[in-house]
Amino acid sequence: MELPDGKAVTYTYNARGELTDLALADWETQSTTFSYDHMGRLQSAAQLNGPQTSYHYDEAGHLLDLLHEDGSSNTLAHFEYAVDERGNRISATETLAQPSSGDLVLEITYDYDALARLIGADYTIGTDTREHDFTYDLAGNRTQEVVTLNSTPTTTNYTYDIANRLSQIGGQSVDYDNAGRLTDDGTLTYTWDRANRLLDAGGSSYRYNGVGQRVDQTVSSVVTEYLLDVQPGLWQVLAATTGSDVTRFVHGPRGLHLQQQPNTDWVFPLHDGLNSLRSMVDEALDPLHLQNFDPYGNPFGVQGSMQSVFGFTGEPTDQNDLVYLRARYYSPVLAAFPSLDPLEGDIPENRSLNRYGYVQGNPANLIDPSGLIGERPPSGCQNQQQATCIGFPSGINSLDTNVKGIDAIDVYRRTLYAHTGVALSTACGQSVSWASYISSFTAAVLDIERKIGRSFRSVFGELEFRLHHNMPLNATGVY
Repeated sequence: MELPDGKAVTYTYNARGELTDLALADWETQSTTFSYDHMGRLQSAAQLNGPQTSYHYDEAGHLLDLLHEDGSSNTLAHFEYAVDERGNRISATETLAQPSSGDLVLEITYDYDALARLIGADYTIGTDTREHDFTYDLAGNRTQEVVTLNSTPTTTNYTYDIANRLSQIGGQSVDYDNAGRLTDDGTLTYTWDRANRLLDAGGSSYRYNGVGQRVDQTVSSVVTEYLLDVQPGLWQVLAATTGSDVTRFVHGPRGLHLQQQPNTDWVFPLHDGLNSLRSMVDEALDPLHLQNFDPYGNPFGVQGSMQSVFGFTGEPTDQNDLVYLRARYYSPVLAAFPSLDPLEGDIPENRSLNRYGYVQGNPANLIDPSGLIGERPPSGCQNQQQATCIGFPSGINSLDTNVKGIDAIDVYRRTLYAHTGVALSTACGQSVSWASYISSFTAAVLDIERKIGRSFRSVFGELEFRLHHNMPLNATGVY
């Protein structure tokens, strides 16, 4: 892939369609080799001049261990997880090298209700404790949060109207317009256009292209323009230009992989199991920045100087503390979206009918990179720049549904989760030839039916996969 300034990134794939090598050709001596297990799950990312990262899973594919090391096997960040029978994390031990010296060790325990909603998260760092307790109503709205810092509790109550819109936060009134969009939450005021795109919030103003992708942001009269990779799937920011300063971003199988600062220095992000950017190290692999997040994405325990706009779940966070999730912005403070989900939800999965709720109350395990629906962080290839990451031939990238601009496998995977609660992680490139497409897809359908105990049609109905030029594949491509 060649950028407008002539810089290029080279991607190499194996026969399964998995990214195996990433190199900055004729640019910098930066390259990474990726390896996968037999299920297509990412096992390692070995950078020539950067961190060495390894991933370990249980038999069901749940991530249990994520380790970032330097070339001498010194730990930069280590995330260890235990999960319950539903695959939800019940505990975590996190070790991160600090910008000052020594390691920060964070112990976390999680508790859930019968609907897999997070009702408790306890953090311990040495002798300091931080406890979060949540209460929800029948629609999945968070009605109370109790934050206890070293035995001192603070309670915040939330009330909602019949449409699941916030009406009060701790006694402070909240306002919406007639289109169901938040206009004043007591801290930020919001302005929207007729296409439901956020134009201004808390001093940040935004502009978009014709298909709704954000192309610039203005803060205090300073404009930052974004160069986007708009390949099918979730678009990514390749560069952010503010005046003469250009910050470049290189994305890999799990999101942001490398970042070049305006002074041309490289910094390396260290992600946790939720894809949140927890630390940044410099070219000498010394920590520059460290941050923790509470369950719904509010940072705490921040150390060092901020090096990247990417943060909670690996997505960009603006100066107004809103997280940009493409279709919508998410507010960690409110633990909700300030605008309606473009998808109306599904009656069999009644929690999806709450169109303001974030990941159905399970932020310790689910992410929402599209702003449309919660899902498990992918364990294999995903959203690689200039890469098609699907389990079908590379020519099939769109699905003839009312959801536009999303990769077919994304729609497929998201629909499966919305209907069944089953998070599907498929290996990339299970079939790359037209001749084997039908048999491979049929095998995948049978496997899914076995796993969920329901027929494919009962979940998806009649779905027709089409080519880019909107011509049907053939009659046998319809299920």
